[in-house]
Amino acid sequence: AASPCRRLGGLTLARPMAWRRAVSVPVEPMSSDSPHGLPRRLRLRRSNDFKRVQGGGRKVRQPALLFLWSPTRCAESRIGLTVSRKVGNAVVRNRVKRWLREALRHERGRIRGRWDVVIIAHPNAADAGLDAIREQVALAFAQVGARQGPGRRRAPRRDRSGGRR
Repeated sequence: AASPCRRLGGLTLARPMAWRRAVSVPVEPMSSDSPHGLPRRLRLRRSNDFKRVQGGGRKVRQPALLFLWSPTRCAESRIGLTVSRKVGNAVVRNRVKRWLREALRHERGRIRGRWDVVIIAHPNAADAGLDAIREQVALAFAQVGARQGPGRRRAPRRDRSGGRR
């Protein structure tokens, strides 16, 4: 009797090769406006927007995160995430980004007003865990827009010749 195993170059397969055939199943594409994600219109995507917020925005420091925000002309607040290599390798950085996106999904409604917000993860964010990240996001979002007064002040820049600009 013929064996259901198939021999291939010294390698015996337990199943015939037919099991490798792919079955085509239609899959619904994920919508960028799904309630579980951060829709594209609510994300900061351009480097100029990140630079504008980081250069002149207000800030709130949490143990594992830094929140910077500045007013926007958009209809809704937009959020951008920055997780640098200082946080860890790719696996760790992606885990921190997943935690941040999950926290944003739950806490996004706490932002009062229309702001562009940049969240910068610090290296200790990798050890914080989802619950701590979510708590820090909630605390910071309660403060975004609540603080009044001028934004962060910077010292005047000097040009290379040593004179004031």
